[in-house]
Amino acid sequence: PSPKSSEVRLKESLCHPRATARMSASACRSASQRAMLASLRSTGERAAATAIGSIRSASTSSGVRMARSVGTVCAVPATVAFGANAYAAARCDAAAAVTPPLVQPPPPVMETASQSAKKNTLAKLKSKRWWRRLIRAAKRAGYILLISSPLIVAVPAMWLFGDRWPELEDKVWDYLAQIIEKSGPTFIKLAQWAATREDLFPVKVTAKFARLQDRNNPHSWEETEAAIVANLGADWRKKLTSVTEKPIGSGCIAQVHEAEYVVPATGKSTKVAVKVLHPGVLELVEADMDLLKWFVSSLEVIPRVKYLSLGPLVDEFRALLTEQLDMNTEALNLKKLREDFQGHKHVFFPEPFYSTSDILIEQFIDGIPIRTFMTRDTKEKHTEAETDQRLKLSKIGMDAVFSMVFMNNFVHADLHPGNLLVTTAPGEDRPQIAILDAGMAVQLEPTNHVKLLGILMAFVKVSTLEAPLS
Repeated sequence: PSPKSSEVRLKESLCHPRATARMSASACRSASQRAMLASLRSTGERAAATAIGSIRSASTSSGVRMARSVGTVCAVPATVAFGANAYAAARCDAAAAVTPPLVQPPPPVMETASQSAKKNTLAKLKSKRWWRRLIRAAKRAGYILLISSPLIVAVPAMWLFGDRWPELEDKVWDYLAQIIEKSGPTFIKLAQWAATREDLFPVKVTAKFARLQDRNNPHSWEETEAAIVANLGADWRKKLTSVTEKPIGSGCIAQVHEAEYVVPATGKSTKVAVKVLHPGVLELVEADMDLLKWFVSSLEVIPRVKYLSLGPLVDEFRALLTEQLDMNTEALNLKKLREDFQGHKHVFFPEPFYSTSDILIEQFIDGIPIRTFMTRDTKEKHTEAETDQRLKLSKIGMDAVFSMVFMNNFVHADLHPGNLLVTTAPGEDRPQIAILDAGMAVQLEPTNHVKLLGILMAFVKVSTLEAPLS
């Protein structure tokens, strides 16, 4: 048979430069692959027919002759098919490169300072050689498996004997919280999210995880002082005074110390919160993200799992977590949020005074954690004043989220209770909510934001005809 089968000719016609103007390079390559598979399928059919004919023939005394004939029938068209596919794929790429697409891409969007800082942090995460990252990830996996191994026995024992020894369940959940705390920022961040989802997890579990929102194990004062010296210089005590060696709060990424800061612009001293990145947090996050990525890649070998798009989900989680690894990003996000909520009577953000990649000096806010006003017991009774206070705080929080999503298109992406403080307006009996820890923030492209608003407005009006189609 002719090496140029009808499938190959169809493939070449599809991948002609004039045809490529009507399709993308990926679509062209897909057509090439389909044609190649069709050619290989016909090759297999011809090989089978040849083998059957040789067996039925009277001259089958030589097995070598039969194998040679089958191999010739298989090899020649298969080689032509693979070569034609590679050649057609190259033509697809070349044609797509010189042929202008029917829909011109939008002009490049200017990169914001926050996006630039995030790119710099990502570059740090990917700077090491692959084999070093592999060794580090293997060590990390071994450590996590080692400290979590007692749960293999403890969890079944809890389910079997929990009714007889109720305190056993508390001890198991306490140990799980300790394991997560020792496992580092990635696992703590997931536990912080789980602590806010009582609709998915038992109340006992969310109560144990709640302390991980702002009461994690801190690093030593010596490490904090070393970071301050590296970023402010040896004479840092002229800029920062009355620094508390014991942190007032510790999260999964950084911990906070109270101090007095001499503002360079005014020369006046003001009370501030000094936020210092935990040492080695970049290494831990990189190892955890590598483990998650490789684990998901292994799962995606299963066809049905691949449709869950776990890979892009890990990439998005990595991008969000990366934002918190640079204090410059948080300072820029705070400035943007303060501009968006300027003049707001009930919501405000701390003012950043100084930042580097490792430390952030911002306005100190003295308030009551919002979890004080939250209750997990639906049967608990409250006074009328307490109920009214809770309703006011709920409306303020709802208004803040709606303003960020619909009006400002810049959303604080880490709004767990540990980042919300309740204060009172100076000289007034008006509640306010201070929102802290703005290292994670998300923003839609302007065109997508407009489409989102259009879809929501159509939903409110119960009119699907008004919703944007693309």
